[in-house]
Amino acid sequence: MKVFRRIIIIVALIILIPSIIFVINGLVERVSVNNMINEFKNRGEFVTKVGDTNYYKVIAKDDEDGKNVFDIYNEDKYIGTTGDIILTNRNPLRYSNTIFTKEIVGIFAKSMFLGHASYNVTDDGAVIVEITDHTTNDNKNIEDVSGVKYSQNTWISEDDGSPYIIGLRIKGISEEVKERIVDFASNNIGKEYNYLFIKRKERFYCTDLVSRAYEDSGININYDGFFVTGNDMIVSGKTYIIFIREKYVENGEEYYNIYYLQEE
Repeated sequence: MKVFRRIIIIVALIILIPSIIFVINGLVERVSVNNMINEFKNRGEFVTKVGDTNYYKVIAKDDEDGKNVFDIYNEDKYIGTTGDIILTNRNPLRYSNTIFTKEIVGIFAKSMFLGHASYNVTDDGAVIVEITDHTTNDNKNIEDVSGVKYSQNTWISEDDGSPYIIGLRIKGISEEVKERIVDFASNNIGKEYNYLFIKRKERFYCTDLVSRAYEDSGININYDGFFVTGNDMIVSGKTYIIFIREKYVENGEEYYNIYYLQEE
């Protein structure tokens, strides 16, 4: 009995200690993420308001590429071009019937950008590669299957109220890298979802898929080398923010601010 108890305690510690480190590390990273978000927003210049959304342009710095980020007059509302990363901190269990689990997951999702992630594989930003553990039964997916798949870039047009949607671009990304990540996508279409969230050769979770696409090109955007989060990709030092959409509530109504990078 004592041996059994010791085994239980050891197993619990093996699970608990990494989890605690993961949470603490994520909260520390979020301080840097918030600073980066605020710095980008502070550079914004108001352009116009359309419906429930305010639009702000952010003029690109010398070391930033502000081309092909976002067109406020394009009804499709695509974000970015080939190689750009899109992520959110929406709650992945926002429709769960289990309120306790839903709320706990929601806190971590907001703090660490654990909602969802994808990357673009076409120059017009129309097509992304992502992985989900389910089919959607709507028009979003080019192939309505679970696992790694091509989908339409409907991050803005069909989003259901994410607190934040962030667009990232790799610093100095080359055409060769773009070609390699497009090939990485095509070579892994159909691979299954990784529920263990431990790096596995033939399985992925959403942020892991994005991170490993760039790892295949020798670019590490997993800041801490631990479980990959949106925070990791933002603070990696290999990316910069090109797009932010934030939700805010005023008099009980939801509104949005969109900030997008562009050339001067």
